[in-house]
Amino acid sequence: MTHSYKNNVPCPECGDLDGCHEPNRLKQEGDCRPFPIQADNPFKPRCTIPWWLAEIAFKGYAKLYPSSARNQPLERLAERGGFGREEVVMLIIEGRKNDQTRP
Repeated sequence: MTHSYKNNVPCPECGDLDGCHEPNRLKQEGDCRPFPIQADNPFKPRCTIPWWLAEIAFKGYAKLYPSSARNQPLERLAERGGFGREEVVMLIIEGRKNDQTRP
């Protein structure tokens, strides 16, 4: 879903041409800062997901663990290594339940 903006000048934060960090864009549509995902064993590499997807997972996290979500915002979770691989899938599903804004 790459399309040009501003004469094909890449985003200064991620290099994409879709204007992901352009101030007037909706956060869910383009905040592609990396959010860490923990490896499930020490022999697998760590990976990342886009921040907007982590925000959906955090909605699920807040539904399931409201006191933890209040004490540990998404930024702090990222600093501590993020979600686990299987955990993030479950949290995304939970975060999208009853979401009227999803496509």
